[in-house]
Amino acid sequence: MKDCLQTKGAGMVIFILLLVSFSTQASPSHNRPISTDALQSLIMGFIPNYGQVGKEYPFYTLGLQHSTFFSKHGVLYSAKVEQTFVGANSNPMLIPALPKKGFINHYRGKDPSRWQSKLPLFDLLTYRNLYPGIDLIFKFKGNQLESEFVVNPKANYKKIIMAYYGLNKLKLNQDGSLTLKTNAFSLTENKPYVYQIVQGEKREIRGQFKILADKRVTFDLAPFDKQYPVVIDPAMTYSTYLGGDDLDIAYAMAIDADGNIFVAGGTNSSDFPTQSAEQASLSAVTDAFIVKFNSGGTTLAYATYLGGDATDIATDLALDSAGSAYITGFTTSSDYPTSNSTGFSSADISLGGTTDALVTKLNTDGTVEFSSYVGGSDDEFGFDIAVDVDGGFYIVGQTESSDLLDLFENSTPVQASLSGSSDAFVYAFLPTKTLSFAT
Repeated sequence: MKDCLQTKGAGMVIFILLLVSFSTQASPSHNRPISTDALQSLIMGFIPNYGQVGKEYPFYTLGLQHSTFFSKHGVLYSAKVEQTFVGANSNPMLIPALPKKGFINHYRGKDPSRWQSKLPLFDLLTYRNLYPGIDLIFKFKGNQLESEFVVNPKANYKKIIMAYYGLNKLKLNQDGSLTLKTNAFSLTENKPYVYQIVQGEKREIRGQFKILADKRVTFDLAPFDKQYPVVIDPAMTYSTYLGGDDLDIAYAMAIDADGNIFVAGGTNSSDFPTQSAEQASLSAVTDAFIVKFNSGGTTLAYATYLGGDATDIATDLALDSAGSAYITGFTTSSDYPTSNSTGFSSADISLGGTTDALVTKLNTDGTVEFSSYVGGSDDEFGFDIAVDVDGGFYIVGQTESSDLLDLFENSTPVQASLSGSSDAFVYAFLPTKTLSFAT
């Protein structure tokens, strides 16, 4: 199977930062991360290829978990499963339609000359005359990719034969859906919905998948009126396991009152794009990252690694009213970058146990205002962070330390001691970094 990202080394993954231009009005909700469904709806569309991916793919789509690449010879799902069309036209026209109002940017690697801005998005992509008298149309319904074969009058739908590569298993389910299974994920094509429009009236036609030898699939339809086009509409849905080598994952996103967009997570990539960076290179196998885009989606305001000699992950971020960013997460690094830690416990200047929670604040220009470990003598993980209107910040996570609250003599906890092998913890800090309460 061809490498759709033109990578030069085995196992190398290029992380592509995505951004869609949209307008926003100032409101308190902009300081909260938006949902993955909302982000997915922003980047949904067919993107023309101007060199971002392998040249054999004139169009592609991007998803938070799956991407799809369209060539003249077939469709590549998640760089794993390839769908080709047996006996089809070897040079069909791929025609985009219904342009979206937004656009998408690619920031790949450290070389700005390779960054691309204002790439258009389309809602519909047609393979014209994939078979004689038969078009294949791809579109989105909600966050779901759908395909339609449009069989024009007198065309023979039985010529449609789909072959699949990269599968462990191909299964026809009792509900009529088709499951395509790999080691990493599965794809499901729903039972075909088949219909005709006859004299302005929609007529449903009974139809189903039919599995042939060598992981090939066709359709079996009940009789229909061949004077009118017939539409065969199986919808594709996804399910997946998350994980693998050399991944770059965004765990959190937030938008400030001016529409600037912030993304945080963890990266294994040595060529992650940086801009005005506090840390310009990867320190170890995995570093945390945080990126700020301007509201128009045309500029990286800042992008930086944050990490030490082991594993560092940012799991959540929050923004204050000035647009400063706060991240939490966890680190196993003995030299995670700490700065201006005055106000935190002295024990939080260094790693306690094998894993500590972390907290870092970046000013609007990306400079670090403060950064610290958060933890006791055993392991802690920071999962969520929030900031109030006065600049106080709150961290919640998991602890295995029996002495976590001993670090703060003046705290009045709701629960003063560890109850099991691990407990949740809550830290609340004043804007001065003085502990307000912990439990």
